[in-house]
Amino acid sequence: MAWQCPYTPLELHQLNPHDFAYGDRVVLPDGRTGMVSKVGYKYGHVDADAGADWKGLLAELRPATPTEIGQPRVQQLSLL
Repeated sequence: MAWQCPYTPLELHQLNPHDFAYGDRVVLPDGRTGMVSKVGYKYGHVDADAGADWKGLLAELRPATPTEIGQPRVQQLSLL
């Protein structure tokens, strides 16, 4: 028996209305910006540019405009 998605196309659109994918720049519900790092049917994970990372419903996010996109978070490595 073949696997079937538990949601209809309309339900999928309602759960992820902007069709976010890995790497998309988004604005979180609290106004911070970040990059989508994981996408499921309903839920996503965002690596925030500042503060703690975010997990929640994809429907709560909105796409970031070019003026809202700040500098991405940079991991600093130390050789000490």
